[in-house]
Amino acid sequence: MSKQLHEYKTTPEEAKAAGDKFYFPNKKCFRGHVGLRYLNSGCRECNILRNRKEKLPPLRLVYGVGYNSAIRKGIPVKDGEKISKCYDVWRRMLQRCYDPQYKIDHPTYVGVGCCESWKDYQNFAKWFYTTSNFHSGFELDKDLLVQGNKIYSPETCCFLPSEINKTLSTKGSVSTYKSQENVFTFVVFGKFIGNDKHYLSFAEEVVNKRNERVKKLADEWKDLLTPQAYLELINYRFMYSLDGSMYRGFY
Repeated sequence: MSKQLHEYKTTPEEAKAAGDKFYFPNKKCFRGHVGLRYLNSGCRECNILRNRKEKLPPLRLVYGVGYNSAIRKGIPVKDGEKISKCYDVWRRMLQRCYDPQYKIDHPTYVGVGCCESWKDYQNFAKWFYTTSNFHSGFELDKDLLVQGNKIYSPETCCFLPSEINKTLSTKGSVSTYKSQENVFTFVVFGKFIGNDKHYLSFAEEVVNKRNERVKKLADEWKDLLTPQAYLELINYRFMYSLDGSMYRGFY
């Protein structure tokens, strides 16, 4: 008599140790089946349909657009029992691009998307593993290489250390706030710069400190940056607009 689903082990390692041919993780495969899996993580239901030459259900989409075109023989989404870092970076990228709630919470991502080829996990993974400079603590960046860029793509993206990403972000490096007495306080990288009633009083000092830090960090991380990213960082310039906001200037 065959076993009930709940009697199967939940991981391939446990099933192998028990001498079982299948395991039951109790979650959907990429095509929506909740059933037994082979020890190599293949879905038994999908395999039956393939052998019968029947049409497979469509792939489940990640955030409505993302898919994996080579589930069985392509670059895996897992590293052992855990989701791989590559898949996690890809999924988070799609969230920033296509999750409506994320755009509400982070309005700067309104209008941001990714190129068609990167909607396929396999294409993103090939770039990730062969042409990227990913290291632990690095973050996928779309803004450095192309000023004003709104599209994640192989041509516009690179990986940057998180401390460089934070330095390039006003939110992560500069605080300029006004008290009830209409006095502006300027803080750069956690250090107090000064107080004044005019929002441009310390503009030059703030900009210079940010530019100096970007160049310093670029040199510190040079060996782990792509040549193009390093060149962009060395030439990076912050500037102030007349309304007191900061932006990336021309060089």
